[in-house]
Amino acid sequence: VLSLVGSEMCIRDRILLDKKMPRQKDHKSLLNRWSMRHRVTVSYRVVKEEGPPHRKTFHVDLYADGEKVSHGEGETKKVAEQKAAQSFLRAATKKKGR
Repeated sequence: VLSLVGSEMCIRDRILLDKKMPRQKDHKSLLNRWSMRHRVTVSYRVVKEEGPPHRKTFHVDLYADGEKVSHGEGETKKVAEQKAAQSFLRAATKKKGR
């Protein structure tokens, strides 16, 4: 069952319907390609940095059309963004299996 927001399907529902997306390990690129195809604005925001300068942990939130949809943590901003994208895509995949 797809949930609706106004006249549009929720972002997670729309990602499940796009079966033409190839499988790849670069989750951020995969999500960015999908977002361009579906005209969804995706952005990443560093919300926290912790730890000493030589060993920081970055916390990043992933937003789709202004809505927070995921979170990732990593030793670099890039890794944290990848993990946020991966988390979002995994949640969408799990929802598909229901």
